[in-house]
Amino acid sequence: MRPARAIPTSARIATLLLVLARADAFNLMDALLASPLYKRVLVPMSRDMMINTARENGVPWAESVEWLRSQRDWTLDERADAPAYYDAPFHAYDAGNLCWDAAFEQEVASKAVG
Repeated sequence: MRPARAIPTSARIATLLLVLARADAFNLMDALLASPLYKRVLVPMSRDMMINTARENGVPWAESVEWLRSQRDWTLDERADAPAYYDAPFHAYDAGNLCWDAAFEQEVASKAVG
């Protein structure tokens, strides 16, 4: 059995810097998501980009969403138990991903990019 080779100091330092950089990236992301910039600027920009992509791909966003809304009287089964993650305001919708806007727009969004 050969003895284990020592890891050079430069490799250990590089690994440490990589770990610290990842931690800083997560801290930066947390700070960004908690800032008003996220909801007031980035979410609307992302949504507009999705709507424009849909139009460019021949998907009439507003008309499609309105058609889905008009197909029936949509009600939510309040007994349904969903993970708290779906109600988190992290998503583009203030009410989370289980709101009606998310439900109607997901269908259209998937056609826009798929």
